[in-house]
Amino acid sequence: MRKLLVLVLSFGLFASTLFAEVKPPRGKFERKFENATFALYVEQNGENHFTCSATAYQKIKGGYLLLSAGHCIDGRDQLKFSVKTDVDDSLPAMPVKVVKYAFQDGYDFSILEFDTKDKYPTIQIGNESEVAIGDKIENVSFALGVAKQFYWGYVATAILRPNKATNSAPNLLLDHFLADVDGAGGSSGSAIVSAKSHHIVGILVSGVSGAQIGFGIMPMSKFYSFRANPIYTDHTSTPTGYSGPGLSHGH
Repeated sequence: MRKLLVLVLSFGLFASTLFAEVKPPRGKFERKFENATFALYVEQNGENHFTCSATAYQKIKGGYLLLSAGHCIDGRDQLKFSVKTDVDDSLPAMPVKVVKYAFQDGYDFSILEFDTKDKYPTIQIGNESEVAIGDKIENVSFALGVAKQFYWGYVATAILRPNKATNSAPNLLLDHFLADVDGAGGSSGSAIVSAKSHHIVGILVSGVSGAQIGFGIMPMSKFYSFRANPIYTDHTSTPTGYSGPGLSHGH
């Protein structure tokens, strides 16, 4: 009887620990970055499917503008997209509108309009000149659609120039830089943030299957010309405040 009691008490102690939770990030900015990152879903055949990561970067009237990769939208812009704060089936899918996107001419960006009365933080956009090779970066993504995941990493290269390797995969490597950071399918569109300035210096867009090298990062300096380029026509009315699993493409 005593042995049975010990077993029951031991099981009760074990069961109680199953519901303990890992604490949120300790740093103020890290909490902000985590809360500004969303899982992007696309509706196909009446069902929502996780596809990429997105980050709130600007507050507008009625909601926010989110940044993701262009290839996350490419060819599917007439479908319905939504976001969740995590890859959790119990969470509601909140609709977003595709403002504009490009996955051509050296661009791999998309802008999404998220209408909501809820309050979320935003992460300021900068550019890659704020970092140097070896500088620490931060990343929050939904790699493999497992969970919202926080990563530290480093800038691994300068901007990649034409050579035999980059010319063979211009949409994935040429004019990108590499970051030594973990990720997988579903990481596409996630923000690469300077640990020093806390600005977005690029977005994760590609990786090479089976290769032990960094992920391809689309530099943010190209975002400004993409945003201003009239070739990439808006799919919705211009919102107030708006100016102007191995990864191949990443989703």
